[in-house]
Amino acid sequence: MRWLKRRQFNSKSPEIREETLHSLSPKAGPNDMRVFAQGLLDENMDVRRAASRALALIPPSVALPCVRVLLPALVDFNLILRKGSALALQSLKWNPATPNEQALYLIALGNFDDIAIDEGSVAPLLNALKMDPLIIQIGAAQALERIQTRMQDPRIIGPLLVALKSSESNLRAAAARALGNSTDERRIAPLLKAFKDSVASVRVAAAEAIGKT
Repeated sequence: MRWLKRRQFNSKSPEIREETLHSLSPKAGPNDMRVFAQGLLDENMDVRRAASRALALIPPSVALPCVRVLLPALVDFNLILRKGSALALQSLKWNPATPNEQALYLIALGNFDDIAIDEGSVAPLLNALKMDPLIIQIGAAQALERIQTRMQDPRIIGPLLVALKSSESNLRAAAARALGNSTDERRIAPLLKAFKDSVASVRVAAAEAIGKT
């Protein structure tokens, strides 16, 4: 049964994981997508190749149901599954239909530079601001900083103020810079407090943000 085959992918043996992907490849369908997505980022090169080949052989008639399974995985708590799902969508030649889908896809790939400056990108970025690892949170804050140069969205200020209180100084600095592009008066007092931060980079970012007011 296919569900038993999928469970075999949890094996510590790369040979078994590779064989699992080969055995699932014929008649692959939506239920196999998470396994293929994880396979794309496997530590073993042969397993990664097997996952890539399996996805390349999926016929167009099956691709759409597979996409429907992979899209929700773009916001999974598991970083490997998120990125693997984005790579699997790439293999299926999927293209985002909306700025929201594009943002989810690019965040999973860790590509924040190409996220559209659009209100549809805001919700995925605010979600990423709370995601591990830290580099994702910082990338989200930087993307929100760029968005606020073109548009002011009331959803952004609250999460950035929370990020400004983070225990991670790099995130506090990124949040301070993003708040510098906001016109919301609620940012003033927290930025003045951040100006006294124990970390120099945060103080500099807060000072620059205050200077924009």
